[in-house]
Amino acid sequence: MSRLKDDLDFGNPVSPSQCFIVELPLPPTHQFHNVSVQTAQPQSVQERRMAQLTSTNLSLDPSSTCHHAKVIHPGLPPQAIDRFGNPSTMSLVMLARMARQVAMATRGHDGRCFMETDRLREGHITFMAASQYNINSCAYEPEENKYPLHVTLTVGHVGRTSFSVVTDITLPSGHVMLTVINQIILIDPTTRRPTQLPDHWREHYGPLCVRKQPLIVPKQSPPDNATIGDLPYHRMTVAWSDTDDQHTNYTSYIRFALDALYPGLRKG
Repeated sequence: MSRLKDDLDFGNPVSPSQCFIVELPLPPTHQFHNVSVQTAQPQSVQERRMAQLTSTNLSLDPSSTCHHAKVIHPGLPPQAIDRFGNPSTMSLVMLARMARQVAMATRGHDGRCFMETDRLREGHITFMAASQYNINSCAYEPEENKYPLHVTLTVGHVGRTSFSVVTDITLPSGHVMLTVINQIILIDPTTRRPTQLPDHWREHYGPLCVRKQPLIVPKQSPPDNATIGDLPYHRMTVAWSDTDDQHTNYTSYIRFALDALYPGLRKG
């Protein structure tokens, strides 16, 4: 039997506010025409995600600590190259995201994950408030080998309710291919509002900051000499695959912007 909890609303232009849950109560072992299927033990989504990541060939460098993490990445897969012969923007975005997740969930030689975010998230959730991606020209040069990649994470900025992480992806030549800054807010799951970072955590990581200010992306406004009717626009609907924990995933907005950019350039 299955139960539909809420109707889905994929028409919301920002993010779907509802989800559905299908409950399928099954015994540990099922018999289908004399074929036995053993179900796995229950896992949280986060546990399963990290188990899958650690089963790949991403690895945390043994020298990594909670202050400075280094992930060894095998490199861009062939499918990351687009029809123009360049690494696609989204492939670079996802590369940085996966490496950051590994660093934040794998213990270094000091026995702690990067910035101890695994402990920080106990009883809390995090929200990606802003992201900045700086892609350098070496990412598009065929002469530059794209494997293996060295991904380093450092403490960006520590505030009252949020902190930032700086991720640098370096090619074998030593050239930095991509620098990412992620501003992350700690959220109380009950109130769904920002909550203060622990004092001892702020005191420990505050002195390690490499940035003096948090990442704040200013709101963009149309040019003064433009009218709304004259501006090109691209309408889209948020799909379920664009979401994460009932919110539009922050990486989806990058794809939305790119999908809107190219039609706008053609229209002029």
